[in-house]
Amino acid sequence: MMGSRPFLSLSWLLLLGSAVCSTNPNLEIMKRMLDDMDEKAEPCHNFYNSSQKNLQWKEFATVSDQFQLLFDGIENEVFEKDSFEEKLQRFYKICLTKKRPSQLKFFELVPLGEDITWPFLTPAGSEWPKEKFKWIEALARLRRYGINDVMFGMSVRQDADSGQAIVVFEKKFDFLLRFMESLQNIGLPPNLAKEIAPLDKALQEMYKLDMNWEYNGNTAPGHRISLRELENYGVYLTKYLEIVFRRPFSPDFVVQVENLYYIMGLYELMTAVPSQVMATYLAARFNFYIMFTFMKHGGSCVTSMRHTMEFASNLLFEERILGRRKLRSYQNQAGKIFDAMRKQIHIRLERNSLELPAAMISTLQQKLNGLSLSIGNLPGKAGHRRFVTRFYKDLEFADDETSATAHLKVLEHRTRAELSILDQPNFRDRRYVIHSLPISNHFFETAIEENENTIYVAYDLLADDAFDTDSHDIFKMTPLGIRFTMEMLKSLDLYNCKRYKVNMLEMFDDNQIITAGDNCLSLLSQENANSQREQYLVVLHLVHEAYFAEDSKFSQRQPNFTTMSLTELFFFRFGQSSFGETLYSTSDFVEGGQPTNSLTRLPDFVRAFNCLAPEQELK
Repeated sequence: MMGSRPFLSLSWLLLLGSAVCSTNPNLEIMKRMLDDMDEKAEPCHNFYNSSQKNLQWKEFATVSDQFQLLFDGIENEVFEKDSFEEKLQRFYKICLTKKRPSQLKFFELVPLGEDITWPFLTPAGSEWPKEKFKWIEALARLRRYGINDVMFGMSVRQDADSGQAIVVFEKKFDFLLRFMESLQNIGLPPNLAKEIAPLDKALQEMYKLDMNWEYNGNTAPGHRISLRELENYGVYLTKYLEIVFRRPFSPDFVVQVENLYYIMGLYELMTAVPSQVMATYLAARFNFYIMFTFMKHGGSCVTSMRHTMEFASNLLFEERILGRRKLRSYQNQAGKIFDAMRKQIHIRLERNSLELPAAMISTLQQKLNGLSLSIGNLPGKAGHRRFVTRFYKDLEFADDETSATAHLKVLEHRTRAELSILDQPNFRDRRYVIHSLPISNHFFETAIEENENTIYVAYDLLADDAFDTDSHDIFKMTPLGIRFTMEMLKSLDLYNCKRYKVNMLEMFDDNQIITAGDNCLSLLSQENANSQREQYLVVLHLVHEAYFAEDSKFSQRQPNFTTMSLTELFFFRFGQSSFGETLYSTSDFVEGGQPTNSLTRLPDFVRAFNCLAPEQELK
């Protein structure tokens, strides 16, 4: 094992600390990197401490401060009546000036049904009419406001076969949410927690059992099925759709049910659960949802505006903060990485190491070529201002609007827009993302829209010094190249082994990283930590290949601001990114001991840090 060499001389360290940093983005980035690194740790043995001393990763930076300046500026501006600017300003002022409404107000505005309210709103001395409660209809009413991860999910997508819009039902349970734990942290009374906990646990177990069914290679029948035929299985979804879409549906209307046995099991489970328990569970989920979609963060309404009126906020940010020059710079820099990663995927599709049918490869290539990139989640084909104006055309606020009614109007407007593609012949032209709520971390990073035609990059991700026009290409490539590659593979549905009957990721594994082989059963039974680690390593190698390829358009010049090689910089950037943190926490963390280093499985890493003799690299 060869020892590590020093990465920077003392003179360079002094230089990095000088005032020059303020004018040279490369020096500023290097200074931050070095501040976070432990030079005494050897990358081969202890990569995580070497790249991120004390294993303390920093929070992801956002541009919310700049959005705050934007909203401060428009608060008292005079806008044209009924313009999207006026609507955004109106909603912002409602958030600022109105007191946070009582949660009970939302339940009063969104009853369980036409003539049934929530159990806790029943007048004293009266009995809650449990016989009128229909859980599927109550769930439909909540779906109008964007709730789509309770019991099951319903969305509208492009049918891969016909190209037409189709309604899709699928099982949903967000295990990362820790719903019950979160509710107790925000003050859910213990008696209510005790009442609904068994139902939450039963839903979890049913989800897991269905996953095990799929792992064993079983597939539920009737993926394409009419509403009438579904009733033969004891599944009644017609009324659900009619409530959500506010229009009648024919019994012959065909939907796609991804997990029919799960949906059947859900109906069976609900017959055994008392109506009041179901209603209380839905109330807890609704309460949690409302809190996290209209919450003042540190007394500021900016994050709420960015979440709920994203397109209006983004357009004003683009016009007033970014400007055309910077937006074009972002598009060019991100587009260069986007094209490079698409090329690497094309190379391996063309190579076709799994010997897939030519027609399948051609379809994947066409899909890949059709992908577009969106900066700031605004569609690029038509004018951004025209798009935003049309998007908010039907959103109206009354003069006496309350916080609660305004909030619900915005949420319902977002849901109508999300589901409108069912009745729009040109829905395939949609090139933007309508995020599901509560907002995930992807809101400030990258995401792919529902029909998987467009990959979106948030302004927050590009606000880093790495995307200064004078920054070295190596800083831009990691981690953005990783994000793009993972989204591209997702857009091709290549993580879906069940669809292709083979582990498609193997086609991109140049280093025999994947241990499960190409068998779906082996892949699905693999521990999640192993699966995620292998995905990260395969993708990281593709990004490395894209940057250092012979025909690469990225700078191969040794930078004059460090003695580190470009390959060393590449891997340290990964180690300091959220991807490095995730790999550490989900795969390489060792309780009470030194972390393992999965990256030594990559020959690229081994060569970069001289970890092993050449003949040992492939062992």
